[in-house]
Amino acid sequence: MIREYLGRKAAETIDRTKFGDTTLGKISATVLDDARLEDIGHDGFISIGENLNNPYLRYRTFSFAIAVNAISWLSIFIIPSVVSKLVLVCALILPKGGLLLVLPSLGFTIVGVYALLRIWFPERICSPDDGVVMQSYGRDTESLLTWKLWLVSCGIGGVNAILLATAYFVISGEYERYVRT
Repeated sequence: MIREYLGRKAAETIDRTKFGDTTLGKISATVLDDARLEDIGHDGFISIGENLNNPYLRYRTFSFAIAVNAISWLSIFIIPSVVSKLVLVCALILPKGGLLLVLPSLGFTIVGVYALLRIWFPERICSPDDGVVMQSYGRDTESLLTWKLWLVSCGIGGVNAILLATAYFVISGEYERYVRT
């Protein structure tokens, strides 16, 4: 009860600041206030897929995803002891804190691959006034293509996360705890 009250007050405080109208402000206020989670699809939230219709945002998202992914991989190879300590601290604080190692590579890879695929397969948008024959078939085909692109993106992101976790376990030597000889 106290946590819900404090979360609601913190969300109201965020709404009153100059950052309350930004996407990050709306997301953080929604995370803090549990009552807003029911309306997560409304009030100006734009899904990632709709946000990537702009070609500039596609390239920017893809570049950012590549940068985060490169930082994740380089940190595993260059400073594995620091990453190991970070994973240990996160595991002590959160119940599944060790998963924080793969979350950036998984999430940013999924979004980055989707942005790259949308660069190669741009969305065809038909307005209702076009009067195109079989317009609903075109919408269904585009919806199926979007679903397939998200599916491929999730598969590539999952493989990347598994490879990153495997590289971490091998380089840090923590796989020895799980291997029985």
